[in-house]
Amino acid sequence: MIRSSDVEKEMKLDRQIILATVQVLKEKGLSRASVREIAKQAAVSVGAVQHYYPSKDQLVAEAVAEIYIRLSRELGAMKRASAPEDLAHDTLQVLWRFYTGPDYLAASEVMMRARLSGDPGHLVGAARKALGMELFSAWDRALANTPLAGRRGHPLLMFIAATLRGLSLVYDGHENQPVIEKQLELLEHIFVESLRTGQVLGMREVEESIPPPSVSPEGGLK
Repeated sequence: MIRSSDVEKEMKLDRQIILATVQVLKEKGLSRASVREIAKQAAVSVGAVQHYYPSKDQLVAEAVAEIYIRLSRELGAMKRASAPEDLAHDTLQVLWRFYTGPDYLAASEVMMRARLSGDPGHLVGAARKALGMELFSAWDRALANTPLAGRRGHPLLMFIAATLRGLSLVYDGHENQPVIEKQLELLEHIFVESLRTGQVLGMREVEESIPPPSVSPEGGLK
């Protein structure tokens, strides 16, 4: 008979190994994330890691899933904002921290390697698909009381995520900060107007919705 304490111990050790894998991927990258390094980080034996995860591919896929679960939980834990401006700002802050942080860097390296190598067993692809559904679910909860509730808001999430991923590739944290901030302001404006209208705006609608700069009596911009 399996005791509940044994099951809890097994689950705790499994979790310990997954968290250690995420940490090693962040610190050393995929190429140096050996089972030995993961075992050392988890403070367990190599045999224990291999007992839970005979395949390193499976272990890495679970680590990628863990990274996206964290993002989903952070989105789900956001305080529900009533004003479109607050909801847009808070959501973009969460997503921007993710796409410029070490978690996403580690996950993207794994996914790129899987794409180039064919993803043996389709483990990473399956994890990514499952977590995509969870992310949409968290997004749905965040937008539940807005005109973009349900599937209507999914194109906006895909647009925002793709834009932030692109910006994160050129973000250097210093020299191009003003340019990046301007792009983030524009993205936030798109988010707010989409929430207000119930439609994901195209660039023409965005340009039309941005108020022109005011002009001083002397002819200069305010």
